[in-house]
Amino acid sequence: MLPPRPLILYSNPVTAESRSILLFFKLFQIPFQHKQLTLISQEDIARLSHLIGDIENAVFPLLEDGPTVVSGNVGIIRYVTNKLRIDPEFVPSDCVSSSKLDTLIEWNKRNISRFTIKMLGRIIDVRAFFTPSMQTRSEKDFDVEKHETLLKRYTRCLGYFEETLLGSQTYLLGDCVTLVDLVFVTEVSFHKVFGVDLEANFPNIAAWFQRIIGVLGAEIWEQTNEEFTRFIEICAEQKRKKTAQQKKMKTHGRDAAGGNKPPDLQHIVAFQQKQPEEIFEILTNSEKLTALMGSNAAFAKKQGGAFSYSDGAVQGFNLFLEDSKTILQSLRFSEWPKESNSTARTFIEKPAQATGTLVRFLLLDLPSNYIRRSEDFFMNFWRSIGGVMTRTIVNQLFFENLSQHDIYDLLTDSSKCARMTKTTCEIGRGVGAEFSYIDGQIKGKNVELVTDSRIVQLWRCDDWTEGHYSNVTIEINRVVGGTEVVLNQTFVPVDQYRQVADLWDKYFWKRLPRGVSGA
Repeated sequence: MLPPRPLILYSNPVTAESRSILLFFKLFQIPFQHKQLTLISQEDIARLSHLIGDIENAVFPLLEDGPTVVSGNVGIIRYVTNKLRIDPEFVPSDCVSSSKLDTLIEWNKRNISRFTIKMLGRIIDVRAFFTPSMQTRSEKDFDVEKHETLLKRYTRCLGYFEETLLGSQTYLLGDCVTLVDLVFVTEVSFHKVFGVDLEANFPNIAAWFQRIIGVLGAEIWEQTNEEFTRFIEICAEQKRKKTAQQKKMKTHGRDAAGGNKPPDLQHIVAFQQKQPEEIFEILTNSEKLTALMGSNAAFAKKQGGAFSYSDGAVQGFNLFLEDSKTILQSLRFSEWPKESNSTARTFIEKPAQATGTLVRFLLLDLPSNYIRRSEDFFMNFWRSIGGVMTRTIVNQLFFENLSQHDIYDLLTDSSKCARMTKTTCEIGRGVGAEFSYIDGQIKGKNVELVTDSRIVQLWRCDDWTEGHYSNVTIEINRVVGGTEVVLNQTFVPVDQYRQVADLWDKYFWKRLPRGVSGA
């Protein structure tokens, strides 16, 4: 007989809901498997999607128990308590206590939890920490006055909790810890983010807080809140920066804050014949980074985990990780001025028609004197792990005396293209057929062909890195007075950019009669 399948909890250990469940499991020594939302695998996502449908609209935390799926901390704790017949006093079933428990939980949701979320949303991008997918929404502008208004409402809620809900009771429902105590203690723990001193202002809550930690045990409390403690530090730093930024705006005007400025450094890197999960594994694996870079690297693969590259020349910590998709980090070079930190955003994607993976890397808030040094370091970084730095070529041209059919034929018919370029051209006609332009300097294959309208190709020069292809899309449109051609060529190696741009200009656009370039 097969052993029972373990309970699987999908959660983010930063949230109050998730931490209340983790504390419950550890308090009653319930065996379970924990999968962080920011690191769940594609296999997990596929299985969850099969069980619950659209994972993007799922309610987390989420418990999987074979074919049964339960959402939300209260629902999960009640389900496990009933299934395993845990101490009935922890989730009381009598009418009065059960009703009071539900009332307290609803009050928390409408008051403490509500204002916690509002204030966090003005300090940090909440979705980057609290959801399984990195559909980033910029946090609201930090306004000190609005923050103070919300803080007053938050402290009023704590005051009501202190005097009315808790009072002189040992715990919220009497003389023992219950489900509602875990719900409240994890929610109230956000007071550290907002700088509220419980001992000085809310002594009953402070004493209750310590009693619960005493029941749980300091070790369980610290283990459960390890990532939350790191989150508090991140929030404090963001709050400090935003307060200073607003002060600067008030003194020098809104433009002094920089607005939504572009990144100081942006790299688009192609990895041929590699899947997104392979690239993510390389970027988050200490041994692989060390072997590829030829210098010591360390990477703690978790939210809040520390990392370092090149024998400590670059170091920092992870703000957010999403398996095979996103890495968000705070980093600094050892030579930078003290307190200088940059935000690095790495997005890993699989473009349509591509044979490999694309990485978009953005670095923001670089010290102005170190931009070139940072540029050189990361260019070498990408090369060392097998990436090709790329750029995109965009040409927009107008041809007065050529029809869509004329241009399409010149680019897809071997004999006509050879006469135009005065070179050997061999062009296969169908999708999947191979082609060769300019005496074999350019080779590739057709991905999509729409007669007189659209050409999509995988395209490479003969001296490029083996296996590296760019994506070429040519749109041919009829416009007033003639024909418009728009070329978009992605993944062109940086060191070949000028050569490729010149090839298009010299052999194609200037050979087509009366072309007028728009880019």
